[in-house]
Amino acid sequence: MVELTSSVESHWHDALEWVLEEGEKVSPRGKPIRELLNFSFEVDSKLPLITNGVRKVNYRFAVAELTWYLLGRGDVESIARYNKNLAQFSADGATFVGAYGPAIAAQLPVVISQLREDADTRQAVLGIWRPGLPKTKDVPCTLTLQFLLRKEELHLIVNMRSNDLWLGFPYDVFSFTALQRAVAYALGVEPGSYHHNVGSLHVYESDLEKIERALNAYYTTKTNNSIKLPGFSIDSAQQDDTRVVFEEALSIAGAAKLAKLLENYDDVFVQQYLAILVKPRVTLEHGSGQPLPLWYAEQRAAMERHAQVEHADSDL
Repeated sequence: MVELTSSVESHWHDALEWVLEEGEKVSPRGKPIRELLNFSFEVDSKLPLITNGVRKVNYRFAVAELTWYLLGRGDVESIARYNKNLAQFSADGATFVGAYGPAIAAQLPVVISQLREDADTRQAVLGIWRPGLPKTKDVPCTLTLQFLLRKEELHLIVNMRSNDLWLGFPYDVFSFTALQRAVAYALGVEPGSYHHNVGSLHVYESDLEKIERALNAYYTTKTNNSIKLPGFSIDSAQQDDTRVVFEEALSIAGAAKLAKLLENYDDVFVQQYLAILVKPRVTLEHGSGQPLPLWYAEQRAAMERHAQVEHADSDL
């Protein structure tokens, strides 16, 4: 087992390099990949953002997918607005057999109740994998999410049977750490460590050229994301008014209408997440100029101001 710690940004690059150098060549379903077995990450749950300009993570889709999960959705139409390539994985073009949303929406309130009743429980496990699935193109990659509350910190252990390090990993970590912060917020505790365990960590050989360019860009600019994300209330996410906002966010046509909707909604954390659907990117001087979401920029600016104050105090 290989274990990497600290921010997702830095160790995503380390893992990519490791897969290129040490990965075994295999071809599941006839598609050549480079693969590492039994790979584990331990990262700061508040630092889950990958900002590499070559990878170009679709932040709108990341937030839309999280919203889709929280609503318990499994339909193609609402999520395909943000990533049209997903439709090809639906057997009937209308729904996803392996959608995570129904399992997450049904089980997350149970997980929170278990942790409230017994802070030391080891049974707060959310299951995604379902035995006996019909033959389908969207078999779930995620098996379980286990939430553990220790010393007033909520830790999350995610187990996956398979994970595409280049394509899927950035979105999986974004969503799962958001769920971790949301549950921690509901419990009134701090989010702790995030553990991501993968049976088959891999990249497709068709992506190797892009991966090499991404690594070159990263090690040339020496950038490292230190932008922390906010939490939001998972309890409010279960309320009818929030569900209406989420539904509108997935279906609304036009950024101006969504912006107007958010003006009348008072949960600041939900506002921050959904605002990315209104204005997803703003170019910053961050490494090679990779665009970041506007509210990430605001978070970073606040952190930098805080750091400057601490530095000034230390000089006194």
